[in-house]
Amino acid sequence: QVEFFLDTLCPGPTRGWFQLLPFPSTTEDHGGQLGALRLAVRLLEDTVLPPHHYQPLIQLLTEPVLCPAQSPEGTALAVLEGVTSGESRQDVATKLVKIFSEQGLAVPLLDYLTTRELARTTDPNTLFRSNSLASKSMEQFMKVVGLPYLHEVLKPVVNRIFEEKKYVELDPSKMELSQGRRISFKGSLLEAQVQESSLELLKGYLGDIVDAIVGSVHKCPLPMRVAFKQLRRRVEERFPSAQHK
Repeated sequence: QVEFFLDTLCPGPTRGWFQLLPFPSTTEDHGGQLGALRLAVRLLEDTVLPPHHYQPLIQLLTEPVLCPAQSPEGTALAVLEGVTSGESRQDVATKLVKIFSEQGLAVPLLDYLTTRELARTTDPNTLFRSNSLASKSMEQFMKVVGLPYLHEVLKPVVNRIFEEKKYVELDPSKMELSQGRRISFKGSLLEAQVQESSLELLKGYLGDIVDAIVGSVHKCPLPMRVAFKQLRRRVEERFPSAQHK
């Protein structure tokens, strides 16, 4: 543990050395041999008010989603999207997804943002490739909603890959043909042998991953299905030509 006094800190970055101490439950005296650990720590002090204080702001943000008939340009979301810079866009997207998710409006938020981005897009090949608020919000939404699904589907395969500890390398310049790598091979190691073995292992692992993903359709979270279905419908409305399908 590290102990320091907050009242001695000044606003802005603070540089210094802080002694690394054992936890109180540790009775053994290490005689100062714990070493030194240098950390880059950022302290943020925020004032958090009771929820009802934020209700007017929430109503202002959700209004264009709940009442889509009004002109979108003068809404709080439209203004926020226009003034958000590249540095803060990820942070704004994270906060918006959290706010709208708690209101049960995450999918309508994504529909609102993607519809606005589609209206500004002329070339479908560049759709959602920019770091826009819509793409950042979709990315954050997938992290929040899809991460448990991702862990459930891919964790068994990934764990098996780590547990097997098989040597896989297709680049001859990076191959290790040392004695330690010959355990899985009979005789001397050749680059061709390593490449062939690595290719088969890689194809097997990738096949298992693809099978796990394809076979997990019923496990895909419903909000993600709804969001992507709505996204596809909006894209088809914006680019109805057969060449874009």
